[in-house]
Amino acid sequence: MPPLLNIASLTFSAIGAVASGWFVYERLRLNRRLSWRKAERTAASISAKLGADGYSPTVVVGIGRGGAIFGAMISGCLGHRPLLVIDRKYEWVDGRRTDRMIVKLRLPSDLVERVLLVAGEAHTGNTMRLYYDHFGKIGAGEIRRATLLCQTGCTEPVEYVGIASSRDLRMPWMFTERYRRESRSEAEARGLTGIESAVE
Repeated sequence: MPPLLNIASLTFSAIGAVASGWFVYERLRLNRRLSWRKAERTAASISAKLGADGYSPTVVVGIGRGGAIFGAMISGCLGHRPLLVIDRKYEWVDGRRTDRMIVKLRLPSDLVERVLLVAGEAHTGNTMRLYYDHFGKIGAGEIRRATLLCQTGCTEPVEYVGIASSRDLRMPWMFTERYRRESRSEAEARGLTGIESAVE
C-alpha cells in the first residue's frame, strides 16, 4: 500500500474511532443518574445559601418520595429542623395529568411561620405550585422552595436550585427498576429505563 494511502487509511480509522467513542459517551451522558455524593454536596450548599439569606425555616416540607429524602438531608444540615412529608397522587385522564395532595393538614401557626418546600426534582413546576398554594391557604407566613434538580421549562419560581439542567437526570434513590415516576406517562417511563452512570 502506498504511503499516502496508508496515512489516509489510518487517519480515517482514527476519526471513525473518535466518532464512535463520542457517540457512546453522549448516550451515557444523556441517560445518567446523580450520585449520593452530589446530592449531599447540593444539600449542604443549599443549606449554606439559606443561612446566607437569613432564612431559617420553621419547618421543612418534603414533597413526595424525593422531597422526603432531599428534605431530610437539608433538615439535617440545618440542625434537624422539623420535617414534614406529604405525598401526592397523579391521575391521568386522556393523557393529561392532574396533581392531588394525599392529605391536606392544618398546622400550628408557629410551625408554618417560615416554610421550606423541598422537591427532589422539578420539571414543570405544577406540583410545587400545588403545595405552595396549599400552604398559603393555611396561613404560612413565608414560603420558599428548593429542589435538587430543576429542569429547563419549569414554570414555578424556585429560590434554591441545586442543579439546573435541560436533561432528565435520574436521582440517586432511583436505583431499582421498580422505581417509577408516577408523574410520567407510560411512554415517558419506558424511555427512562436502562443503565446509567453516576455523576460525581
